[in-house]
Amino acid sequence: MERRPKGEGGLFRVDINGQSLWRANKTVKHNGTSKRITGTGGSHSEARERLEANYKRWLVRTGQLHPDAVEARPKELKLTTGEWLYLWHSQINPERVDETTRARYRSRLELHLVPHIGDIPLKQLNRDHLDKLFRITLPAKRKVFKGIETNEPLLGGSALVNVYVVLRMALNRAVAEEKIFRNPIISVERPLRSKKTKVDTSSGLTSSVMIQLDDHKHQAMFTTAIIYGMRQSERLGLRWRDISLNPRKATLSIEGQLARHEVFHGCGLRDPQTSAWPCGEKVASKCPAKSGGGGYYWKDEPKNESSRRELPLVEPVRSMLEALKDEQAAWKESEKWKPIDSPFMDELVFTSETGQPIRQQDDTVAWHQLLEEFHLPYIRGHALRHMAVSLLIGQLNIPVEIVSKIMGHASIAVTSEIYTHLQTEDKRKPLEAMGNFFKLVP
Repeated sequence: MERRPKGEGGLFRVDINGQSLWRANKTVKHNGTSKRITGTGGSHSEARERLEANYKRWLVRTGQLHPDAVEARPKELKLTTGEWLYLWHSQINPERVDETTRARYRSRLELHLVPHIGDIPLKQLNRDHLDKLFRITLPAKRKVFKGIETNEPLLGGSALVNVYVVLRMALNRAVAEEKIFRNPIISVERPLRSKKTKVDTSSGLTSSVMIQLDDHKHQAMFTTAIIYGMRQSERLGLRWRDISLNPRKATLSIEGQLARHEVFHGCGLRDPQTSAWPCGEKVASKCPAKSGGGGYYWKDEPKNESSRRELPLVEPVRSMLEALKDEQAAWKESEKWKPIDSPFMDELVFTSETGQPIRQQDDTVAWHQLLEEFHLPYIRGHALRHMAVSLLIGQLNIPVEIVSKIMGHASIAVTSEIYTHLQTEDKRKPLEAMGNFFKLVP
């Protein structure tokens, strides 16, 4: 119980639960609102000191004072940055952010944020911590091949930007919930995205690949990739119901993609020094407290609305798919045929002989093995999509707006930005004409 007798100069005695204490107070105003701030202690000076401390905290809360001007109290230091990042991730609205994207966010937290800044109290996280993270710590990480660290950076510019964006979103939310009063990442320079490297997607290389694919076990799959430039998950999620093999009106529709339910550790937080999980398991699927279902499924959500498209099914792809369908029919007669028990997973075009989907990583390995087997230059699997555009724009002179629709880009601007280097020859004739004009000038 508090008894508040009269006092002088904003300082008076109060009786709290039978104890006589001094209380200092003053009234402050901000944005037209008045607030009474107090400080209580066993003496005049202690009461005034606590009043001043509470006044500073009010200035921070109202944005009139930088957070660093106030020393955080022990109870305010309990929430670490790592705990907040996981809490933020758990609160992401699944109706606004799909499962695949949430899994990417989670991966960036676990691999690149929590191990390095996770043990810092959220209220003490500052610009220096984050500047060091993005300028020194993350760029210094190296890829590991067969247990040996290489000299190749683990994170390129674009990957660093992705980590930066996730952290910014999480800290923006912390500000909105008044966990912190200012986002420290605002004053940290955003990493630069990697410059797009030119990949050999010439017609010569494409022709070499097509020749080597003749009678190859993945001929239909990679020929489809090269001619249609489909995204990997679109191609691996292609269903027979989306294909019409009728020679008079053969079509191929892209309605969704192959996706995977992610599995996460549920045993606690990673050790900031060793990056080890409390359960001792490296793989989330083996964690005793794992969360998430795991497993593959057909996702009725393409990358963007333009990704949902119907295309003519042309030769030689039509014939290849027709032969593959007959081959798959024979596989279905075997006892080994056991597709995943999930909607549409028994309708996939590209599968193993057991009916299992071809995982993205297995598809990438198969592509690299093909290149190595036939001594072809190394290019990423995604370059199959570039090959298609190289031929359409660079060799066949198909208008960019048509190519954009075939590729399922969000806009023509995306096609133009990514594949500008393919249109160099289009600029040759007008520039040669300019040169010839000046040759005639006396």
